[in-house]
Amino acid sequence: PHRVIEALQTASFMAKRVGDIVKEEVSFVKDQASRKLQQAYRKFLMMLPGHVLENIPVENAMVKEVRSETGKLTGWAGVTLRDRLGSGAFGSVFLGQHEQHGKCALKVIPKPTITNANELVALDREVGYMLHLEAHPNVVRAIDAFNTTRHYVVVM
Repeated sequence: PHRVIEALQTASFMAKRVGDIVKEEVSFVKDQASRKLQQAYRKFLMMLPGHVLENIPVENAMVKEVRSETGKLTGWAGVTLRDRLGSGAFGSVFLGQHEQHGKCALKVIPKPTITNANELVALDREVGYMLHLEAHPNVVRAIDAFNTTRHYVVVM
C-alpha cells in the first residue's frame, strides 16, 4: 500500500508538471502567432497609402532622414525641421524650410502611432481635405505630402 501511494503521488506530480509544460508551450505558440499576425497587419497597413488611399503617397524609401550628431531628426533631403510648434495624438508640427516651397509648417507623424486601418483612413481623409481646400486666411492648406520609411509628412 505504501508503494501504491508513492506511485500515485509521483504520477500526480508528473501529470501536473506535464500540464505546466504544455501550458507554457501553448502560451509561447499563441504569443508567436499573435506577433506574426500583428506584423502581417502592419505590413498590410503600410501597403494602403498610394494604392487604396489616394491622398497619402506611396512610401518613398529614397527619401533619407537627416539626423544631428546626437541622433535627433532634423529633416529629410530638401526639408529642414526647425522649431516644434505643437504636438497632438499622432505627431508634431514643426516650423521648417522646404527647398521648393520655402518657409512652411511640417506635420510629422511617426508610422508606429498609426495602429489600425481606421486611423490610417482618417489620416488619408485629413490630408485629402488639406490638399484640396480653397485658399482661406483662417485655414491651413497642405501643399505637399510625402511618405518615408518611418514617417508620414504633410507640408503646409
